[in-house]
Amino acid sequence: MLLRHEIIYSLKNLSSESHTAKFLAGKINEVITNIGPEKFSAVVSDHTAACASAK
Repeated sequence: MLLRHEIIYSLKNLSSESHTAKFLAGKINEVITNIGPEKFSAVVSDHTAACASAK
């Protein structure tokens, strides 16, 4: 039986950074690369314009 669960990989204060699509995509790619893309089934975010563009 496959058990699904959520994991928080890291927490960082990025409040001083500009949350552009390029910045967010870079941070998301860093995490996916560090953990391994085969371990992801989804990436969830809010629906700000920058998050939508980063996808």
